[in-house]
Amino acid sequence: MSKREAVWMPMRRLHLRSVPGNVEAWLSDPDSLTQRLTDYCSGRFHVRLLNQEWTRPLESERQVLMMAMGERGLVREVELWCDSTPLVFARTVIPVSSMKGRVRGLTVLGNRPLGAVLFNDRSTQRELFEVAELRNNNRLFRRANQALAEPADILWGRRTRFRYAGQPLLVHEIFLPTIVSEKA
Repeated sequence: MSKREAVWMPMRRLHLRSVPGNVEAWLSDPDSLTQRLTDYCSGRFHVRLLNQEWTRPLESERQVLMMAMGERGLVREVELWCDSTPLVFARTVIPVSSMKGRVRGLTVLGNRPLGAVLFNDRSTQRELFEVAELRNNNRLFRRANQALAEPADILWGRRTRFRYAGQPLLVHEIFLPTIVSEKA
């Protein structure tokens, strides 16, 4: 089975696709997902670190981050939970060339949410906001589905290129069926 990448499109083109209402509400919210989930979970929100390693990013990630061919980055994968229910799979890519100053502090987050750091720093800028429909022939889809007792057929996700402390990083947020089936 192929492991192709998702087709990411600008958020402004989201209306061109048939996206369920609950999904669109999560995808299009420009505010902190960490804060929204904390509120949604009445404070019972937590992060579970799945993997963190220095590796080569996916080709589309490399392009969005304008990384050199072969450049490695810190790839961090987590699940965002409400009590005992996984709601979001998140993947962050930080180029090795971004590891300067405060950005180095992001390497030791562990189970702490990245969103709390990014959205509590007024200098953080959102430079790119894209969405994609993910299916079972996609790498991110497969990683996100690992948390689910019953695998999904389709997942929706968004990705954002942030500039934090003057350096670029990329954050993917894949919304699991457990969150989109609820009113948010």
